[in-house]
Amino acid sequence: MAPPRVHHFHAEATALHANLQHPLNGEIKPQNHLKLHPEGGYLSDHVKDYRVDNVVSFKAAHTHVAGHESPKRDHPWITLTTSSIEQLNVLEVVTADRVVSQISTEHPREGHVPTVTFLGTRFENLKVGGIGVNAKLKFPLRTLRPPTPDTPYLLDEKFLAEIGAKSASFPGLMSQWDSCLKARETKPDAAKPNASATGTLAYDVSLADPKSQGDVKIEGNVLTVPEFGKIILAELTVDCDTFHLTMLRLEMGCLAHGTMMVGGTITNGHTSP
Repeated sequence: MAPPRVHHFHAEATALHANLQHPLNGEIKPQNHLKLHPEGGYLSDHVKDYRVDNVVSFKAAHTHVAGHESPKRDHPWITLTTSSIEQLNVLEVVTADRVVSQISTEHPREGHVPTVTFLGTRFENLKVGGIGVNAKLKFPLRTLRPPTPDTPYLLDEKFLAEIGAKSASFPGLMSQWDSCLKARETKPDAAKPNASATGTLAYDVSLADPKSQGDVKIEGNVLTVPEFGKIILAELTVDCDTFHLTMLRLEMGCLAHGTMMVGGTITNGHTSP
């Protein structure tokens, strides 16, 4: 008789994290960071009126992570991770009424690769230098499904094309993944293949007032702002069964120098055997 399947949950959420060299020198440690227990459950964190001098502030931030067995007929395992930031202000350059990063996955009773949805993920009134930024997001109301319950998303050419992944060729990945799944029958924490692809949920990015664009360059999901740096929108990194979404990633180099991440969520989890 086959042993019962056991699911190990994994979900993380972070409101903000930064490493700065100028005008402040040091790390802004991950704010509202949560990591779900492998057995699942629910964790949440809330903070109001956060400020680091005049570099970054927000009115409120909320994060939560959850994992449970679904009451559906086949009882899949559900994981949810959310990061929400309200009234964000970075150096009076990047502002937003609300930034939400949210991922939910459903791991099947048979198979190892989950379905996923980004339902709820959004920017509300995102602005750069006071000018509105228009950005559509992929899959707003869709549930994504892998080619088969045991086939990684990295082998789904249509999915990789939709997110504009920078690399879409992973020779030998399926055999490596199969070996990983077999190893997990006796070693649940067996390492998975070292392969990943980075793309974005954002497309059709533009400024609400094109006449005000000046020297701002827009390439895909990246805005390059003179005297400030790069603003990367809705960056998504995927490996065999993990989704890592960062709603705003800043690479600053003039008014300030350093990096900042806003609205980070990670989810995967795995089932054995």
